[in-house]
Amino acid sequence: MMELFSVIATAVGAAIATAGTKVAGKAVEKVGEKSGEKVFTAVEKFLAALRQHKPELVSQIEQSTLKPVDLGNAVVEIEAAAQGDAAIVTSAEALAIAAQATADPELKAMIQQVLDAVKAQPPKPENVGKRAEKIGAYAEQGDITITTLNMD
Repeated sequence: MMELFSVIATAVGAAIATAGTKVAGKAVEKVGEKSGEKVFTAVEKFLAALRQHKPELVSQIEQSTLKPVDLGNAVVEIEAAAQGDAAIVTSAEALAIAAQATADPELKAMIQQVLDAVKAQPPKPENVGKRAEKIGAYAEQGDITITTLNMD
């Protein structure tokens, strides 16, 4: 199985891709395709699980055709929420599997575009407060010595 980050990135890609498909009115055309139907069902389950922790993010994903979503931030937020909720992980995994198995070339292309965009974004810097705590912990253990601290 893919690592959690890739699973979530694929799930977000599929959710955004299907949001665009629904807005364009193509959802009705795709329902007849088994793989397309599985993706739409998996998206709904994924968004329902995520809505319990991140309702504002779900709204952003659902309205992604109107206002672009910060993909890197979305994946990081969902990954953090998934750490405490197995339903998010399970639904993201099911969605990633359904998305990879789809025969719909348009949907696959949209998912790939989102994945490429997520991968192209620079990684978010670690929380400065957490980094300071780690440095302080090492300093207390005597592992490091801090001689100068510039806060420019």
